[in-house]
Amino acid sequence: ILVSEYLKSTGFEVCALESAKACLDKLFVEKPDLLFIDMQMPGMNGAELLQIIRHTPELEHLPVIILSAGSD
Repeated sequence: ILVSEYLKSTGFEVCALESAKACLDKLFVEKPDLLFIDMQMPGMNGAELLQIIRHTPELEHLPVIILSAGSD
């Protein structure tokens, strides 16, 4: 939420989603310039989502930043 609010305040358009499935669904409709992935998401984790993205030709070149509030 903190990153999302900061980016919005500096003029970026932000779309925050609640799950990896919602993210994948949205990625096939809209192509963002950059994707932030949280490592801890319901349904599948960030590493699993990134693996799907990197093995999908339409998405494989999408820049991704992985963030997490976890201690690992």
